[in-house]
Amino acid sequence: MPTLLSNYATLKGSILTDLEVLRGLLAGGGYPKIETDLQALILKLREDQFNLVILGHFNRGKSTFINSLLGVNLLPTSIIPLTSIITLIRYGRTLKITVRFKDGTKKEITPEEIAGYVTESGNPHNEKNVERIEVFYPSPYLQEGVILVDTPGISSIYLDNTVITQNYLPQADAAIFLIGADPPLTQVELDFLKQVKEFIGKIFFLQNKIDQVEESERDQSLEFSKKAIQTHLGLPDVKIYPISAKLALEGKLRGSLGKMEASLLPRFEAALSQFLLQGKGKTFLESSINQGLRVVGEAEMVFKLEKKAVETPLLDLEHKINQFNYQSRVIQQEQEDMEILIRGEVEKLLEDLNLDLERFKLEQAPLIKEAIQRCYEAHLKDDKKALVQALDHCLRRSIEEAFQAWLPSEDEKMRQGFEKMASRFSARTNHLVQQIQQISANLFDLSMENLEVVETLISQSRLYYKTEELLGWGLDNVPLLMPKPYFRKFVLGEMLNKVEGELDRNAGRVRYDFLERMEVSVRELKDKLDWRIRMTRENIQNALKRAMEMKVQSQGEVERRARELEEKLTLIQTIKKKLLNLKKTLEGREEETL
Repeated sequence: MPTLLSNYATLKGSILTDLEVLRGLLAGGGYPKIETDLQALILKLREDQFNLVILGHFNRGKSTFINSLLGVNLLPTSIIPLTSIITLIRYGRTLKITVRFKDGTKKEITPEEIAGYVTESGNPHNEKNVERIEVFYPSPYLQEGVILVDTPGISSIYLDNTVITQNYLPQADAAIFLIGADPPLTQVELDFLKQVKEFIGKIFFLQNKIDQVEESERDQSLEFSKKAIQTHLGLPDVKIYPISAKLALEGKLRGSLGKMEASLLPRFEAALSQFLLQGKGKTFLESSINQGLRVVGEAEMVFKLEKKAVETPLLDLEHKINQFNYQSRVIQQEQEDMEILIRGEVEKLLEDLNLDLERFKLEQAPLIKEAIQRCYEAHLKDDKKALVQALDHCLRRSIEEAFQAWLPSEDEKMRQGFEKMASRFSARTNHLVQQIQQISANLFDLSMENLEVVETLISQSRLYYKTEELLGWGLDNVPLLMPKPYFRKFVLGEMLNKVEGELDRNAGRVRYDFLERMEVSVRELKDKLDWRIRMTRENIQNALKRAMEMKVQSQGEVERRARELEEKLTLIQTIKKKLLNLKKTLEGREEETL
């Protein structure tokens, strides 16, 4: 039986053939965005360009990780949001760095100059008009067409960073997603991962910066993140590789085997190497087909729109244009009004939460102090270190139990409040969607999918409780030579003094968790609405423009164009069917590797 390896060239050639046919159908039709996306996909297939994109929150150490893989201090790193430009690292016999500008020009630079183009401090808001940075480097990871892609971090204060990263997802073939140990995976990251999963089939998960936490906390955080990913994304089995990119880079630069082993990076490198050797080809073909289907879908929609438009009488078109422009302005204003409304409602909910948290802290502080006093009396005969450990454990346990007992009812209260607020917001949202659908139906008799409205607070929480250890502090500062009776009283006093501070610190975590979940829920709803309105508006505007241009032609030309569009639609549907069949062929070979 032929293997996928022997069929790789045939399958890739078939995809290329379909895409070339589509390019011919689009040529000269005035579809610049679709043609650009299609040309990039064709080039990628011809040159076997495998885009391995590095993703994550803005401070997860993506650039440091890439440096550790390459074994060279190449990309700039910082503790603040840094990268604002996509950086592509591909194979080259010698190091070469090229800046490509949006006007088509380019410039070669040195490694020391990279920060002046890819960082917000060196290139604020991309005032230098940079499109991307291309780095050529002789790394074995980059052979056979692999391109490492360093992306801007999501959720930084620079909104453009998140947008740039989101826009790159359709071009990615596989991803390495970095999360942290403290804090662990956040709701914002989970929300972003849902988008990543829509475009990318193969995702490696790395827990970076393990050198900054104790091993027990690292394991707890890793298990938290693993369960969150499995639940949120519906993945049955998730493997997360713990690493320290910082230690790995230091180990490679200094030739330190000890640091390399402590970094745990070699374990991931072995898995990555095996994937690049055995699994890359199948992933590459699947990704290319999915990207091709997206382009085909866009082409099918614009051809349908244009066909409807050219068949519409001129007077009707003019009327529809006026109607559409008016409705667009109304909808835009309503969107702005809704955003102001929802922000005000969220602030009211958070005010209620703050009041509840204050009452909770006042009620729990004396109860926790009583628990610490009982623990102290039960461990009076222990040695100094054991006493500190017992009291520290008691505080931790008491804080956690108090919050766990209180949170379910508070969560339900916040959920109900959010649902009432969101129901009003959802009604207005559905009204806007219905308006857009009605405009589309009036213009071209096109249907749209109903908007999936969020009417409840996101349930996934990022909470895990944490208190500062007195033990670690005490070994350096508690006077261990103090007589035992005085020492015991001193430690008890210090622990009792920590109660209010630890309650307040963890109350802050609860407050932030609720705020983040509300923000995610609101943003998810707003993003869906904005996307549907934007895509509908752009498609209709383009179709109307081409239709109006066609109306100056003779009736015979209009009819000829309508027949031509019908023929193109038939061919596009054939291409779509072939790509879907190829996709099924690959899915039927899941046990085979390339």
